Amino acid sequence: MKDPTIYRYTGISERSMQYLWKTYRETDEVVRTLVCTGRPRTLDSLDANVSYCLCSVLLICYLSVPQGMY
Repeated sequence: MKDPTIYRYTGISERSMQYLWKTYRETDEVVRTLVCTGRPRTLDSLDANVSYCLCSVLLICYLSVPQGMY
């Protein structure tokens, strides 16, 4: 199957297809595995509280805007 046919049926971009082919040629896999994934993120109580407060403030701001304004 030719690449333009794949673009049309899958909806991916030409650049993404080029990247997939490059990855396949280099690794014989379609998915590239990371050598180093970095430090895992752990939430402490401060992060959880800040996240909850930010969501609450955004919800209050959203609800306080008149209906036709957004």
